Amino acid sequence: MSIAIVTPRLPPSMDGLGDYCYQLCKHWPNADSPLNFIVLDSAEKSREFWTGADIRQIDRNKQSLLNTLASLEVDTVFLQYVGYGYDPNGAPSWLAEALEEWLQQSSLHRLVTMFHETWSSGKIWQRVFWYMGKQKQCVKDLMLLSNEMGTSCQVNKHSLDLLGTNKTVNIIPLGCSFDVVPTTAKNWKQLLIFGKEYARLRGLETHRHLISKLVESGLVERIVLAGQLDSLDNDTSLRILQGQLPAIEVTTAYNFESN
Repeated sequence: MSIAIVTPRLPPSMDGLGDYCYQLCKHWPNADSPLNFIVLDSAEKSREFWTGADIRQIDRNKQSLLNTLASLEVDTVFLQYVGYGYDPNGAPSWLAEALEEWLQQSSLHRLVTMFHETWSSGKIWQRVFWYMGKQKQCVKDLMLLSNEMGTSCQVNKHSLDLLGTNKTVNIIPLGCSFDVVPTTAKNWKQLLIFGKEYARLRGLETHRHLISKLVESGLVERIVLAGQLDSLDNDTSLRILQGQLPAIEVTTAYNFESN
C-alpha cells in the first residue's frame, strides 16, 4: 500500500495538523517506507526539517492536486481535514472535487479522512454564518467519498453523524503533540494557557481547581496567557486569574506573529 498524506503544512511551520502528522509518522508501523506528503505551503523549509520525507507543494485547486497524485502513483490518500486549512472561508469544495475524480480513476484508490474539525458556527451578522452551509456540504461530500474516517472526540463525531451519511466515524484520540521525557522531578515554574479567547476561558473553568493546587503547592510561580484576544482592554482570562489567584504573577502575550 502506498500512501500520500495531505495536510496544509508541516513543521517547522506553526500548524497543529502538521505537528500531528510529524508525530504520527514517527510511530508509523512501516517506518522504512518513503513518506509522501502533499502540502499547500512552506514545502522547501519542511524538506530541510524532514529530510526523509517526499514533500510536494500544490496550489489550492483541483488540477494541481490531481497532477501531484498522478505523479506519486499512490493508491491511498490520508487526508488531514480542517476546512480553513485549505480555503480562507473554510469550504474547500475543490478538495472534494479533486478527490472524487481521483477515486474514479481506479478501483484500487482509497480515501481515509481524519476530521480534526467539522464546521464553524456564528451569528447572522458574522461572516462565518454565511459559509456554514458550504462548510457542512464540504464535510458531507468528503464523508461520502471516504472509505474510512475518524475524528478525535465525541463532539466532532456527533456533528458528523448529524449529516446523515450513515457512515461509521471512528474516534481516534490525538495523543500528545510533543515528545514526553519521563522525569521524577516536577520543576515547571511556569504554566502556559494558550489558544483563542473562548478556549482559554473554557480551560480556566475546566481546570480551575487544578490550577489553584499547582500554585498552592509551589509547582507554578508564573502563569502565561497567550494566543488570540479581540480586545486588549477586555481580558476576561486575566481578570479571572487575578480574582482567583491574586498573588500569582501573570504575563500576557496576545496576537503575535506566526514567526
